[in-house]
Amino acid sequence: MCISLDPKFIKGYVRRGNSLVASRKKKEAEEAFVMAADIDPNHPEVVQGLQRCRAYYSAKPGQSREERAADAMKDPEIQEIMNDPIMRTILGQMSSDPGAAQEHMKNPAIA
Repeated sequence: MCISLDPKFIKGYVRRGNSLVASRKKKEAEEAFVMAADIDPNHPEVVQGLQRCRAYYSAKPGQSREERAADAMKDPEIQEIMNDPIMRTILGQMSSDPGAAQEHMKNPAIA
């Protein structure tokens, strides 16, 4: 609401980002922090929020591939993608045929 009243209200984007992080919606949270960074890229809460979001998707030191996959499956966005039968088919094709990955990435609905 506050963002719609004042699109330059950086605290609104920060609060939205923090709320989305708490809801485990990391991609949406990162988008909110990016919008805040467009206003002030050096604001400490913006920098911290972006670092938290980006660290969420990076592998932890010593983490196996299976552990990383298990962590990813805890994310609601990843669960939604993996439960979509079309996306499961596409991901299966991409893992068995690298050329299929290039073809699928030409589709804006997938990329």
